[in-house]
Amino acid sequence: MDWKKAGLLSAVASVGFGLVGCGVEAPQSGGPGTPGALRAGNVQVSNDRAALESRVRRTVEPLTVAPKSPPGAQVAEKPSERELGVRLTLVASVDAPTIDGVTLQANDIEIHDHTALVTYNVAGELFAGAVQMIDFDHLQRPELVSEVLYRHADANAVTMQGSDVFVGLASDDPALSTPAVLEQLRVTGSHGLEQTGVWLDLPSWAVTDLAVQGDNLVAGVGAQDGGVALLSRNSLAFQRFTPQYDVRGVAVSGDRLVTVCGGSPARLMLHSLPALASQSATALSGYGAAFAKGTIEWVSGRCYLGTGDAGFQIRNATGEILAQLSSSEFSDRPGTPGVTNAVSVDQHLAFVAAGAAGVQVVRLGRFRCDGREAEETEGLRILGRLSLEDGASCNMVKADNDVLVVAAGAGGVKLVTMEYLH
Repeated sequence: MDWKKAGLLSAVASVGFGLVGCGVEAPQSGGPGTPGALRAGNVQVSNDRAALESRVRRTVEPLTVAPKSPPGAQVAEKPSERELGVRLTLVASVDAPTIDGVTLQANDIEIHDHTALVTYNVAGELFAGAVQMIDFDHLQRPELVSEVLYRHADANAVTMQGSDVFVGLASDDPALSTPAVLEQLRVTGSHGLEQTGVWLDLPSWAVTDLAVQGDNLVAGVGAQDGGVALLSRNSLAFQRFTPQYDVRGVAVSGDRLVTVCGGSPARLMLHSLPALASQSATALSGYGAAFAKGTIEWVSGRCYLGTGDAGFQIRNATGEILAQLSSSEFSDRPGTPGVTNAVSVDQHLAFVAAGAAGVQVVRLGRFRCDGREAEETEGLRILGRLSLEDGASCNMVKADNDVLVVAAGAGGVKLVTMEYLH
């Protein structure tokens, strides 16, 4: 989940991007000035299905959810499949990429229709990253169809619309005015990925999150001199910029944008689109770990937050707290701090990336997001830990379109099918 390079902060602060009102002057994009980090010699694209197939380990393993034992009890009773409401099956694991002998760690996931995209980076001072594209056309037999390796850039965020794939990067390439950079890839006719030559240098030191709204692309960049940039999806033409400190996550719904930012205190901010006019700002707990990624999903008019140190929170768009579970409630050892790296919701369940405590499964109750909230009377309830292998640390999780993708750091990703029981 580490998308920072701490040594860059002072350099970024000294560059100065010329903020004028809501705009940034003359960001660099495409053309002969393409930085070396994005040139063919430093970017390796593999669409060789046979070679990529060797990285996939398939299985058919039913998964259970193991609750914590209550005080005084030897073993807590597992929820039945009917109570859980979904049949979860591990169908494959995909190995993490390596660059120059260094194993990368999975840190961001996007699911679009039957495609999953996963980004990778490296903790510490080294810049290296990757993007993997996984095809779920056949749910029981997912395929790794493309992999893009960046020898000199972290990949921290990814999103997709149509045949366009956008990757949020960070690089110390001297050709860049500031380390944050966005590259546009394209899905080929044979369903691989290719570079388009379109890229954009952005303020601050990393692109931390991405979201699509129609013909627009929203990019969160952080921390110092960072903010939210509104771009044309088709050309990456720069439209507007609103400065914000330490942007962790962005999400759009209709003509509104919500952003979560770190700092003292952390904040949830609501803006209009495309004007990026501020509508509200609310202090909230969490996002306190420096240089760590936080997540937000905006579904059914509610914001589902993975706040790191302050656990799982549900808030409305203007920041009012609706429900929460502390990180300590997800810890695998009583009395020890926990972490909530990410939260993803689907129908009546939330899946929590809880670091060493793996993937925790939460029943959403009256905060479910499938239109059946009126049928519920209870609030959030932790059902237990998903039965992936012991020791699997969870950095990121994403659930959508009957698929659950779990980022296990240097352990690559786990691919799980979800069959809902009605």
